[in-house]
Amino acid sequence: MFDPEEKEEIFEENQTYSNVPAILYFLEKGAQPTGTVHDILRKAELFQERIYN
Repeated sequence: MFDPEEKEEIFEENQTYSNVPAILYFLEKGAQPTGTVHDILRKAELFQERIYN
């Protein structure tokens, strides 16, 4: 049962959420991620099957 007085952490600290279908869509259309974004996507294993330069 939901208790609004209970303070439960739903999200983990320092967690990033990505809209993967949108990211893949723009990459397939030729978008070039910045170095930082590329590193984040690589850490998220988004480039496992496909490599974008």
